[in-house]
Amino acid sequence: MKKAEYRMEKHQIVPFLLVDWEVPIGRLTVTTTKPNRLVRLAFEIGWSKPHTADLGEMEIVIRESSGAGTELFRESEMCHWNALMTMDCEITVPVEGTYTYCMNAVSAGRRAIINGPIYWYEAT
Repeated sequence: MKKAEYRMEKHQIVPFLLVDWEVPIGRLTVTTTKPNRLVRLAFEIGWSKPHTADLGEMEIVIRESSGAGTELFRESEMCHWNALMTMDCEITVPVEGTYTYCMNAVSAGRRAIINGPIYWYEAT
């Protein structure tokens, strides 16, 4: 079975400033045939701080089903100029089936620019 993957290369992204509320930046659908399976989702996101900020700061939130679904994971990162945030999380899938996850990004004080790439995938 092919693993789930979401990919946007740097040249496919128009850089944009994150705001004080969550903005969807990716969607991933995972199918499993086993109950109580542990699914590992990994991601890499290229970003930078705007010139107006002393320090860049960004949070990534993974939610179930939609951009407003139940929060499953949240992590933040800071940078002085440019960064490539790499992270992974583990989610327990209770019953076999197909599950959709939404990745949102937020930056309190508008201190982050998403400029890519964005890779999000089901890791082994």
